[in-house]
Amino acid sequence: MSPFVRYDHPDVDPWMNNTWKTGNFGPTCSKMKEASGADNFNLEVSYSSSALCPPSKGVVSSDGSKVYTFMPGSDMIEVLEWISGEDLKEMADARDDAKAPTCSYKLQPQKQGKIVWLTGPPGCGKSTTAQLLGRENDFAYYEGDCVFAFLNPFVPVDAEDPAMAAYSQPPLKNVSKDMVEAVKVMKPNMKAKEEGKFDQIDLDLHEPLFKCMALDVALQKKRVGGNFAVAHVVHSRKARDLIRSVLPDVIFVVLQMPRELNMKRMMARHGESEAIADAAKSMFKMYQDAGQDEPNTIGVDMTENMTPQDVKNKIVQELEKFN
Repeated sequence: MSPFVRYDHPDVDPWMNNTWKTGNFGPTCSKMKEASGADNFNLEVSYSSSALCPPSKGVVSSDGSKVYTFMPGSDMIEVLEWISGEDLKEMADARDDAKAPTCSYKLQPQKQGKIVWLTGPPGCGKSTTAQLLGRENDFAYYEGDCVFAFLNPFVPVDAEDPAMAAYSQPPLKNVSKDMVEAVKVMKPNMKAKEEGKFDQIDLDLHEPLFKCMALDVALQKKRVGGNFAVAHVVHSRKARDLIRSVLPDVIFVVLQMPRELNMKRMMARHGESEAIADAAKSMFKMYQDAGQDEPNTIGVDMTENMTPQDVKNKIVQELEKFN
C-alpha cells in the first residue's frame, strides 16, 4: 500500500509491517553483489505476512544512505533511499491524479472497445496474460493489484515481471473516500492472510472493493478508450455478477488449472516450504471456475506445457466469438 495515501486519508494504516535486523548473514548472491557492491548481506528482513513471504536478506550501504532488499516473494531487488522532508513533500505533490493517471496508451475515447477481465488463482498468469494482450494486441493493461495499493494501475507493457512491477508504480492522489473505505473493510482478511489463517477469510468483505474497482475501470475506459485487459482475482460467480452490475458488457476470462499445477507455480514464486504449500492449498479452495451457463465468460483450462503465449493466443481466439 502506498504510504502517500495518508497525506489525504490520515486514518489509513499500513497492511504489512517489516522487521529489520542487522548483522552478518553470509555472502551476497551475484545479483545482490552487482546491485549493491557488497560482499556480504548485513540485513535480514522479516515480514508480517510470513505465511507467503519468508524472511529475506539485504544490504545497507556503507554510508547508510541506501538499503537493498528483495521484494517480498521475488528475486527483484528494491532500492530504498533516505530522503529529506522537503523531497517527500515534493513527491507527494507530484503524485498522479487517481481520476486520470498517466499511461502510455493513445487516448481514443471515441473508440470504446471490450473490457476483458482476467481472473484465477495466484500463479495462473493473470498479469502476464494481460500484459501480453497490451503488448501484442493493443489492449490497455490495467493491473487491479495497484488499485487497493493506491498506485497507478497502468503497468508498462515492457515491465520484466508485471505482477511485481505493479508495486513500483507511481502513487496516486485524490483517491476517493469510497475506495479507501473499501480497502479498510478488507483489513481483517489481510491480517488473516498474513497469519496463514485462511479459514478466517470472509470473501464477502471484498465486494466493496470489486464495486469501486469496476467503477474505476469504467471511468478509465471512458477516458482512454480502446480495449481493456484487467488483471485481478474475482473469486466467485457471485462476485463476478456484482461487477457485471457495474460493467454489464465485461467479458470474464477465468484461468483454470489443476491444484497440483497451481502448487508448483506457487512454490516457484515464493519458495518451497510447508507454509507455502499450506497457503496454496487453502487459497486454491476459494476460487470458483467459470460456470457453463455463466454469461460473457471464457474458461481457459491450463496445462503444464502451455506457455504464456499459448494462453494469450487461446484467449484472443475465444474473444473472436464476441465480435
